[in-house]
Amino acid sequence: RAQGYQVGRFSSPAINDAREQLQCNGTWISPAEFIDTYREILPVLQNMGLTASDVSIFEWFFLISVVWFRNQNVQWAVIEAGLGGLYDATNALASPQLTVFTKIALDHTAILGPTITAIAQNKSKIITPHTTAVTLADQHPEALAVLQTEALNQGVRLVTAKHAQ
Repeated sequence: RAQGYQVGRFSSPAINDAREQLQCNGTWISPAEFIDTYREILPVLQNMGLTASDVSIFEWFFLISVVWFRNQNVQWAVIEAGLGGLYDATNALASPQLTVFTKIALDHTAILGPTITAIAQNKSKIITPHTTAVTLADQHPEALAVLQTEALNQGVRLVTAKHAQ
């Protein structure tokens, strides 16, 4: 933003208001823009044989964010994955500049798997060719091994952040 770019941010979950998940240059999407963007997407889904209820709430917010970002001429966007990885709606994005992994831990085990390795294998699928993957300096060793393997398989660089001095 300091360089004059239009910057979008999509994050989940919301803390106070659902619209805070969608921001452009720090400003929330307005109620009117939210509804207009929803209405812009709905016919596309219908053309695909889907109804509004076929799409999860996370997927709706993600869809609305990317269409709204396009309509706002966003040049850079920070997109937070939901579950992360193989089953995440954000995999619809082609070749992000950066893919950043925060601490991989035992979360969403019913969907992602019962172990750190299984969860990391699932989350690692967000790594795509032509990106740079970044992970924490203190990533769990089993998770780090999985991320290194997937980065190698995708032909991308895995950068391990250093601890602040």
